[in-house]
Amino acid sequence: MRIFLPIILLILFTVTLMPLTYADQQYMIETYGARWMIFRIGVKIPLEPEWAHQAVLDAMNTWNQAQIWFRDTYRPDGKVYEFFPSDSGQVTVGYAIPTKLYNKYNRPGLVGFAVPHIFGTTIRSAEAYASITHMRGWDPRYFYIVFLHELGHVLGLRHTDATYDLMCPGDTEGECLGDIINPWQHNLPSTLDLYAIHLLSKGTTSKTISLPKDMPYRTVPETVIPEFPAPLLVVVILLVMVFCRMNTRLIRRPLPPQE
Repeated sequence: MRIFLPIILLILFTVTLMPLTYADQQYMIETYGARWMIFRIGVKIPLEPEWAHQAVLDAMNTWNQAQIWFRDTYRPDGKVYEFFPSDSGQVTVGYAIPTKLYNKYNRPGLVGFAVPHIFGTTIRSAEAYASITHMRGWDPRYFYIVFLHELGHVLGLRHTDATYDLMCPGDTEGECLGDIINPWQHNLPSTLDLYAIHLLSKGTTSKTISLPKDMPYRTVPETVIPEFPAPLLVVVILLVMVFCRMNTRLIRRPLPPQE
């Protein structure tokens, strides 16, 4: 039995890294009813603290790569909104949520917030905040997830009722069930999020967008994202091979003679 345990663990580890596909049902997401007219969106990011700066860069890159994956997989004629760092960008990032937002929305436990500035049906600029003082132990991974969600708002998305979606509204601590269960997988853009952004890029300004029935609801594969922990996977595979080898030797070891 012991020889099969490492193999079982490897299978379970691999399954958790696979893109998640859920049961056939209707998935919908709300939008602001507005879109960006430009496709390269500059983002002004504070340089300090360095870990937060890097987390925002990673979140921007995740959205960029996720849109490219969606275009190449489902809509070859689609366009991509590209985030890039800029000292004079259209999006301003802050690491402390302004008091006026706490007071306006009466949410003292708020950890992240985004404000797209809309004129008619056009997003011309935006603000995105995440409070580093509310992060769990100053965890860069959690900060990254919060900013992924806020950048979804910057792109024109509101919220969805899909429990495990990146754009679910979250509770007062800013988390969804997906974050509790598996933060490596559930908190990545889904085909629902990316399909809505695709339609916005094509000119749609509908305030509710449904995933077409011929498109599966799934999250972006981990391998699409540059920060995917490939070295970790290699280490796990090597450890499994070592365990298997050791167990094989134990099984083959001759038993002592019985008297």
